[in-house]
This record gives sequence, structure tokens and C-alpha cells, in this order.
Amino acid sequence: MSDYLPFGGDTVTVLHRVSGESYTPCVVLGASWQQRAVRAIANRDAELSDETICRIPAGNVVPDPGDVIVLGTCSESAADDIALTALLEKYRAQGAFRVQSVADNARPGMPLAHYAARGN
Repeated sequence: MSDYLPFGGDTVTVLHRVSGESYTPCVVLGASWQQRAVRAIANRDAELSDETICRIPAGNVVPDPGDVIVLGTCSESAADDIALTALLEKYRAQGAFRVQSVADNARPGMPLAHYAARGN
């Protein structure tokens, strides 16, 4: 049984690559979802974009870079990267994002064991 984060009241779906090129939906209860605007400098231009951090309690699926996370429940799977991109665009208005990095905060001795997936 997975633990819940005390500040995690969200349900999310991780479209996670299990084998080959296909992605399977994995529903996670007790997650935390935070979106914020971030500014990046590229070629002397400031660009504003949204960044999302989803904290998933330890004991659930560990997201990998390239996976997609949807806020809420999603039962759809993706046969390949093209289908995954289509699902990302379908759920982007709800805040769906492609995982760019994952921090493993579930190591022994870590308080509130969880995985922090970040992306936009």
C-alpha cells in the first residue's frame, strides 16, 4: 500500500512507458500538484512559461523523463510516442505536462518519501 503525502489531495495519472514504445496509465492518489510561471533567458530574450511539479508518494509508479502526467484520472493508453503527444495535447488544458526531470526523495531517511516530477 502506498503512503499519502499530508499535503497531497490530488489524483494524477502517469502515462508511463512499461515496455517497448507503449505507455500505460497509472492512477496515483494522494499526490501534490503545483503549477507556476517561470522565466528563462535564451539568446538575450526572456521567455515566460509554465512549470509543473507533481509530487508522487513513494510506493507508486516512479515517473521517468518523457512520461506524461495528467491532473485527474485518465484511462487512455498510448501505443507510441506520437499517440502520447496527442494525449498530452488533449489534456494540456487541464495542466498535463511531459516529465523533464525526476527527483528521488524516497531514499531512506528522507522525510515525506516521494518522487518529484518536474516539467512543462
